[in-house]
Amino acid sequence: MLEFETTMNGTYVNGVDIVRCDDAGRIVEFRVMMRPLKAINAVHEEMGRLLTAGA
Repeated sequence: MLEFETTMNGTYVNGVDIVRCDDAGRIVEFRVMMRPLKAINAVHEEMGRLLTAGA
């Protein structure tokens, strides 16, 4: 588990990445949890822009 925090366009973002690996060390699950809701919406919008731009 990795905790992170940052600010995106003036919005505070706090979250955790939860990574589960198998016996061979391969990632089998990767989960991201964030808060507050305003931060989730900001990340969602930015990801949409990046995907649309082909980045």
